[in-house]
Formats: sequence, structure tokens, C-alpha cells
Amino acid sequence: MWEYLISQVLSLLNFLYNSQLNFDPRPHGQQGPHQNDILPNNPYELLQRWRSQVCHILPWGFSSLMKDPYPFALSILGLGLKPAPTSHPSQKHTDFEIRIAYRRFGKKSVVPLFYINHLRGAMDVLDPLLFNSIAKNREVIVYDSLGVGHSEGAIPNSIEEMASVAVKLLASINVDKADIMGFSMGGGVAQRIGFEYPQVVNKLILAGTQSAIGEGVALPPREVLESAGASNDQPPTEQDMMNLFFYPSETSLAIGKSWWKRIQERQVQGEDRKGFVVGIGAQSQLAAIFKFTTDTANFDRLTDIKAPTLVTNGHTDIMSPTANSFVLQQQIKNAQLHIYPDAGHGHLFQVAEVYAQQLELFLSN
Repeated sequence: MWEYLISQVLSLLNFLYNSQLNFDPRPHGQQGPHQNDILPNNPYELLQRWRSQVCHILPWGFSSLMKDPYPFALSILGLGLKPAPTSHPSQKHTDFEIRIAYRRFGKKSVVPLFYINHLRGAMDVLDPLLFNSIAKNREVIVYDSLGVGHSEGAIPNSIEEMASVAVKLLASINVDKADIMGFSMGGGVAQRIGFEYPQVVNKLILAGTQSAIGEGVALPPREVLESAGASNDQPPTEQDMMNLFFYPSETSLAIGKSWWKRIQERQVQGEDRKGFVVGIGAQSQLAAIFKFTTDTANFDRLTDIKAPTLVTNGHTDIMSPTANSFVLQQQIKNAQLHIYPDAGHGHLFQVAEVYAQQLELFLSN
């Protein structure tokens, strides 16, 4: 299956190039001084903010299982979702409960920030510096989608289904409207939510991502596609992530190495640490990206996004070429663009505290 997918990607590249188309967290107690979990000074406020609650919401079961009293504690939500088709044609696609893991933390706000992760990413390898910085000013919700990390089920092979899962999760935890932030693959999911489920979007943040193929959209170099799709049976190495996420300068790579250390630090007693997606799950995500990107209707629907939108990227993004961020800003009616110097795809991790400040300016305006 993977070999077939690669061959299709390369065939598409050859077609486009030959046609000369212009498509062109860590637990508390192990933090450093700049990476502390967001904790109130008053311990009673802490207990009140993150106390364990158990309730039941129809039609989906919901239980909040706080494994420790600190931010980034794990919660499990049962979603009534349909199983993916199997090789057994007699199986009925009846609704059943699939458990989705999420974490909800930070300063209470009227509208929470809902983050959608990148290719192969999971909650346990999120950057604590970035998300704790954001959480100083507002509530943050992060989650593992179907089949990722602590969640059950099979990883969908379509961006449409990923978006549907995200919207159902928000409904099940009684969030009527959120600021939706998507990075890389998550940016594709966020776009889908923006034009398909506008009622749940307050503001939209599209980081290091691109639209489907359309006028002015640039494709990543062939060697980058091959690198991103290689060795999916093993987690990406530090060198893999430096090559894909950071600009090849001494300053950018030094910051990248600090980021790599931060995302290894979450260790919670009694909770298994879940790393990057591997194997067939990673292949499903790549297939989802491929289908979304090659469906030109997704490009046309960018004009349906009405929410105020912030588009961000690094100066030289080799995975989602930086030029595509300009295309997004031009196609979305109420969008602004911010490009970070000496940075690549993972720009938001490179300048985590600055990014959180500028994000707050956008969200609070």
C-alpha cells in the first residue's frame, strides 16, 4: 500500500512538473525555569481548576479521568462513531463507543483554543513550552484523534473524517465554539472545519500548512516527500525532525535540539507514554494528506471560510512551502499572514514564547 502511495505522489509530481503548471509535556516536578506547567499560586484554586469529574452525556458516554492534578492530565471521552469498513462484509456499521483522549488546561476563557496536531504527532510529544505559554492566557484543549496515542480506533485515511472526529469531540465536551489551531496536517483538518463546520469556529490559526492544489500552490521538493514518507515503521529520529522542521542554520538547529529535548520529557507515573505514530497509521495519515491536497474542490472552498484567520509559517518551509501560506492568506477573505525569519516548518516551536504572545494578540483583538 505504501509503495503504491509513493508511486502516486511521484506520478503527480512528474505530471505537474512536466506540464509546467504553476502549482508552484512534561509532568510537574521536572520543569526547567522557562517550561513550568501553568499552576495557580493558590493550591486550593489548583484543586478546583483540575478536580476530577465524572458525568454522562448522550448520545456519547463521557468520563473525565484525571490521572494527576496538574495540567496535561489525561481525560478519556467515549465518542459514538462508526467503525471503519472491514474485510467482513456481513459486519453492520452500527454506532459504538470509541474512547478519545484529550487534555484540557490553562486559564479559563470564554472561548478555548483547540489544537489539531501534525503528521505522526501525538499529545505526549507536544511542546510544553509552547502550550504552557499559550495556557497562561486562555484555556487549551489538545487531543489524540482516532487511533493516535491514547485514543482507540483506527486512524482515518481522510481529512474529512478527521475533521468530523474533532467536531464531535468538541460537541461531546460541551464546547459550542472554539479557536481552531491546526499545524501541518492539522492545518488541513482546520481548513475543513473552517468551511464545513463554520458554526464551531471563532477564529482560525493555520500554521505551517497549505491548501489543496490550486493557482499559485507550490509542491514540496520530491526528496522532501520521500523523506517524510520513509521509515514509517520506526519513530522519526532527531535528525529526521531537524531536517523537516527547522532551517539549516546554526541558530535554528540549536533551538531545534532544545525543542527535541522538551518533547521527550513527559513522564507521568501510571500513564504509558505514547510517541509518534508509526506503521499503517502513518500510512493512513499520508493517504489522507494526499487525497485532501489533490482534491481541487478543497482549494475552491477556501473562499467559504469566514472566520478571522491567522496564517503563520517559517521563512523557508520545505514541507509546506512558504509561498503556500501567502496563497492561503489571499484566498481566505479575512486572513492575515506572519512569516518568521530563520525558521522552517516548525516555526511555532522555534519561537514558542514569542509565538504564544503573537497568537494572544490575534485571539484577544
